[in-house]
Amino acid sequence: MFWKKSNENSNPVFNEEVENLKREVERLREIEKEYREIKRQNHIAWQIIENLQEEGVFCADTEFKPGREGNKLIYVNRRGKEIIDSLREDIRRLYGYDISGNNIVGQSIHIFHKNPDRVKEMLRETKPGEIKRNADIPVGNKVIQSDRSAITDLDGSVYCYLTTWKDATWDRFIEKYIYTLSEKLNSKGSIYTS
Repeated sequence: MFWKKSNENSNPVFNEEVENLKREVERLREIEKEYREIKRQNHIAWQIIENLQEEGVFCADTEFKPGREGNKLIYVNRRGKEIIDSLREDIRRLYGYDISGNNIVGQSIHIFHKNPDRVKEMLRETKPGEIKRNADIPVGNKVIQSDRSAITDLDGSVYCYLTTWKDATWDRFIEKYIYTLSEKLNSKGSIYTS
């Protein structure tokens, strides 16, 4: 049997398929370009978070469990690990845990809490977009300012709970000093004694 060689250029179905493939290839190139841009932005964002100089960033999962379990840390930035390392001896003495920047990821945040159930309720009540002050936490001779927020995915579901820690020791010392001077001024009319 002999086959007649067809002229592909004159076949309208073939030409339409070629054009569809060209459009699909172009669409895939655009998707790849968008993907590379998203990946680039993601890389930049993670570098920014990793290079924060004052705030330790701690991300905990959304799994609530009884007692001191659940809400395990899934990410801690460099500054967070440095803060944990600077508090290591005090954490060991106060809480009985040997926690360091090297082993903090995977730990439950509730190992630090006197009342884990209250903290879990605070997390559940945190609305996306809110930034709430947790507390000023005295640890040894330092004061750690702790704030929280809920981080959502693209669907708006809570993906993780973010806590930031900042060494606020000096800030609180200055605030206390200013308050003391203000009290003196209010009680005596002058901060200077004669």
